[in-house]
Amino acid sequence: MRPTRSRLSAARQHPTKFALGAVLVGGASRRFGSDKAAAQFRGRTLLDTALLTLGGVGLAQLSYVGGAARDTVPPDVVHLADAPELEPCMLRGVVSALEWAQQRQLDRAMILSCDIPLVTANTVARVLGALHDTTANTGHDMRRPHIAVAHGERDHWSCTAIHCDALISLRASLAHGERAMHRATAALRVVRVAVAEHELTNVNDLATMEGITKDSMMHE
Repeated sequence: MRPTRSRLSAARQHPTKFALGAVLVGGASRRFGSDKAAAQFRGRTLLDTALLTLGGVGLAQLSYVGGAARDTVPPDVVHLADAPELEPCMLRGVVSALEWAQQRQLDRAMILSCDIPLVTANTVARVLGALHDTTANTGHDMRRPHIAVAHGERDHWSCTAIHCDALISLRASLAHGERAMHRATAALRVVRVAVAEHELTNVNDLATMEGITKDSMMHE
């Protein structure tokens, strides 16, 4: 009789099967001037665009983190609400996503901010798959990375895959007042995944939104 594969072995064979997809929507959108997650990009909201991208990878569960609950989102997409007394930030959203994933016995989370609508499902799959890379960008340390981050001209923490093993360290950094992802992850094993910079364009204002909308229509 063939031996039953362990859950860990199965996860290595199917890197999306035990992964949560989480869209971060909790920012204040001050520069954008309105609810960024609800802004329209080519007929869809930015939130729906991110969920569609994550949905193309075959993740175990989709969620969105922060902000208000939205009745336009499919009912099987989980809303992870902010604690109202706490200031929202990316690190807090990541910790919330990892906590929920761990409670549901998922191994990792694929994090997307809602404001990078040009990122593709192929890029998401590559970033998530890099969590199993024991050689890339980790020097002589052959252990599995804790984190894979999209890297264009710099690290883009808005497109990041994180193993639940990193939760204790990230939660401790948050509790000690840290808010920046690059500092909170400094003690963890990070692998960088090369991605074209234009794909990681961050929609911080209406001018950027208009620009990428026109550009994408010209290249249809």
